[in-house]
Amino acid sequence: MSIDVSTLIAIISTFFAVLFGVRNLTRNKTTDDKADATQMATMIVKIDAVGTTVNEIKSDMRDFKNEQQFLRDKIISIESSVKSAHKRIDDIEGAKHE
Repeated sequence: MSIDVSTLIAIISTFFAVLFGVRNLTRNKTTDDKADATQMATMIVKIDAVGTTVNEIKSDMRDFKNEQQFLRDKIISIESSVKSAHKRIDDIEGAKHE
């Protein structure tokens, strides 16, 4: 069983072609994995930033609601004082006309 030179060269060439093809695939996969990891890390950082912003907005809204409640209570107090003042003024005016 004798193998001629051209068949031997074809077999060796095919072997090296497969070897280099597999090597390039693994290198490309590693490069793609690194790029995917970098992109994923960037997305995580951005999502964390959005989460932080949402928490800040929630805090601002809570503060706004508290301030609004304070102002509402203040208006009720002022309305009561104004009503009392009007009653006293009316009493004074009534006593003046008598």
